Amino acid sequence: MKLVMAYVLVGSANLTKSNEICYFWAMEVVLGIDIGGTYTKLGLVDKKGDILFEDEVRTTGHDTIEAFIEALHGHLTERLKEINNEKTLNR
Repeated sequence: MKLVMAYVLVGSANLTKSNEICYFWAMEVVLGIDIGGTYTKLGLVDKKGDILFEDEVRTTGHDTIEAFIEALHGHLTERLKEINNEKTLNR
């Protein structure tokens, strides 16, 4: 999978303007992040509506918000590598 364009959707508040909605639908993949009090849920969907992955990580247990963001980034990076490897093997 070659990540050409992406739009990070954090809650539906990001889709408030019609031009943002059009931009959203033009993306190759969309990453959805729902930050909850205990768990943060993640999902990556492609243009066809196929779910590439769904996952969750603990929101709590980090000393700082920066530590949480770093952990989230590391987790997402690993998941994207896994998806890329799966797509490469299935060619």
